[in-house]
Amino acid sequence: MKVNILILFVFLTLNIKSQNIYFLQGHPFEEIDKRFESVLYKFQPDTLVRKYVISTAEESLLFIKIYYDYNKLFAYKSGWFYNGSKRLIIIDLANPEKIVELNFDTLKYDCYDSWLVTNNENYLCLDFFNRYINKKNILLGVNLKTLIKKELQTNELKNITIIGSPGGAIQSDDYLNVYSSMVDGKLYIPITSNIENRPIFPVELPENMWLREKKLLSIIVNTQDYFVLPIKWTDTEEKEIGSSWLAILNKNSNQWYQFKIKGNLQQIRIFSNWIAGQVVTSNVKEIKDNQGKIQDRIFINRISPGMESRKKENTKTGAPFDDRTNFLKLFYPGILYLLNLSTEQYIEWETGQGDSEILLVQRDIVYYRINDEIYKAPIINNEKLGKPILLVKDKEIVPDIHWAFISEE
Repeated sequence: MKVNILILFVFLTLNIKSQNIYFLQGHPFEEIDKRFESVLYKFQPDTLVRKYVISTAEESLLFIKIYYDYNKLFAYKSGWFYNGSKRLIIIDLANPEKIVELNFDTLKYDCYDSWLVTNNENYLCLDFFNRYINKKNILLGVNLKTLIKKELQTNELKNITIIGSPGGAIQSDDYLNVYSSMVDGKLYIPITSNIENRPIFPVELPENMWLREKKLLSIIVNTQDYFVLPIKWTDTEEKEIGSSWLAILNKNSNQWYQFKIKGNLQQIRIFSNWIAGQVVTSNVKEIKDNQGKIQDRIFINRISPGMESRKKENTKTGAPFDDRTNFLKLFYPGILYLLNLSTEQYIEWETGQGDSEILLVQRDIVYYRINDEIYKAPIINNEKLGKPILLVKDKEIVPDIHWAFISEE
């Protein structure tokens, strides 16, 4: 009996993998002239260990996107101002020490956007654009297994995975614009100017959610399990944060429902069954006539709470949060939330800091940032958060950390 217990103990010990947390600092924001270094860090108790430079201060970082279901991290950078280089970086989350850089230097196009195309073969689709060439844009796919590049067709955008957007008022959104129909629930992808040739997205809204008007919408989540589309939101009011209504499809049960969230803008990303968001609203009030047409726009000078604790000047890792929110005209009241798309259970907490965001949700643990601090807390019975633990505090690096992942090694 003792021998069997010992063998079982040895077996379990050998099969336990250590979990390593990685945090990624980056500043993709086109409208700020200055460029900033982007770095991958490995977490050690109370500190961050520098592992890999994603981009330097002489390169423009277009996006960082992590597709957890596919164990891949993608980043695109361009040295257009300095040397004309174009690079796609691919990191396998299961082996983050092995990093691939693909060269696009000979391509006479600039990358504009990207999506993960998931059909028989999985491709990262890069939307390249050149206003000076007759064929103004091309969709170039990179095979995730072979890394072979090939041109994709617009119809393939019907099969994409969409993971949403990080917080912190940066520009690394993953979404797909679509137009609603005036007569049914179809959603049209405006990838081409010819309306008749626009692909129809494979998810169709149920009749009780038809908009019955042509309206530009953005799909913010589309995975094998879930689909999320904001279909309605309130106008901006000076003393209100407003609301948005999400049309949600649970693909496993084929059930639709609507969910109302705080904020008249939606900044959400998905982690398995959870969508994680920070409440955000526009600081622009639209003045409309009796027919609903916009006659004017008024800026509302609302400052996100906690400004006194935030950095005021550029650092080597990024620009101040308030510079970005001022440019984008956004207000963050300092509220984070989780919504379980399977059970519809909702968890919300206030941070008192506008610059706060959820970085990762994995195995019923949520990792979130409040300005220059990163915490983790357990999710208890899908109903509430347990006591948070401070992982790291760093005034230089942490305010510009917007992504995280765990690698089992």
